[in-house]
Amino acid sequence: MSLWKVIVIASACTLALFIGILIYALYPTIRNVSQEPELQTFVNKPLTLKRDVFIYSMDEGQYRFEPLLMSTEHNYPYEKKLVLPAGAPIIITKFKTYRHSGGTGFTELYAVGQATTASGKPFGFEFEWGNGDKTILLHPAPWQRATDSPGHFPVNR
Repeated sequence: MSLWKVIVIASACTLALFIGILIYALYPTIRNVSQEPELQTFVNKPLTLKRDVFIYSMDEGQYRFEPLLMSTEHNYPYEKKLVLPAGAPIIITKFKTYRHSGGTGFTELYAVGQATTASGKPFGFEFEWGNGDKTILLHPAPWQRATDSPGHFPVNR
């Protein structure tokens, strides 16, 4: 084999390895953590909202799992679709973590669920419950009382 072919093959292998490492380093890690004991009590059970929440339509690329975001904030920079009042029922179907591999390295915990509009039309939503690098501090969710003490969810399980 000529020296030129060896150089081309070595260069191609090095480039492929570099691209593979770059993809691995920047690709986010998504895990379904619905079976964790801290979260299991909320999964696939009817929950009642303890306070009003706002449903926003997120732009493409701005959401993780569902294009509709449930939030307790009333001033989000996205289109407000509707308001779910306190007392409205919701169902959390799963909890997922989304870890940013590149950059910050933070992990976000999302509740993915379903609710129904006042006219009876079902829709899916996501709710970012908290984030952190080693432990996620869980602020009281809309289905919990505001006075409930915040919980912690370990990132690396």
